[in-house]
Amino acid sequence: VDTLKALINLSKVDSLQGILSHEVVPSAVMCLDSPSESVQVWAAQCLQELCADETARQHIADGQGVSVLVPLLSSKNERLVLCVATILRLLCSQERTRDLIYKAGGVGFIIGLLSSREHAIQVRALDILSELSLLDRACQVIANGEEGVGSIVALLRSPHEKIQEEALTITTNLLSNRDSKAGVISAFMVPEYMKSL
Repeated sequence: VDTLKALINLSKVDSLQGILSHEVVPSAVMCLDSPSESVQVWAAQCLQELCADETARQHIADGQGVSVLVPLLSSKNERLVLCVATILRLLCSQERTRDLIYKAGGVGFIIGLLSSREHAIQVRALDILSELSLLDRACQVIANGEEGVGSIVALLRSPHEKIQEEALTITTNLLSNRDSKAGVISAFMVPEYMKSL
């Protein structure tokens, strides 16, 4: 843990980021598999700091980083979940990485975060879903699962403007996709009382 803390501080030095990402990313990803939740949190924080650098994001995507990160979204530790969600959001900027998140089963895990009590986790999950909803395959998963569309539609009524905006962006992306349009429309048309029957 002390080594990971030191690496987090070193990663903030711009000139060292490229060097550190090449050497540190594989080790930090391995630490994510630790049975110790504390080690996992520090490893995720280290990777989050390194993700400021494009080279580090490439190393995470090129290695097994995404497939290790995605299941951690189901952790009960909100600090770990927020770090992992932030890393995945930073990785979403490239279509290839969005595809890796999709293939690792990320859509289901991320939809699960929409019901989080933690506002920051909801926002980060919506940020990621907004990016993933640019993939046709992801749109189909979001729209065809009642939990996905229902959660997004419910968030349109959130008192938080940022959450409403992201939910609206995802809804728009889903409506622009021919295969997911019907699922979204039915989510809007079925009254709440009939869904419980």
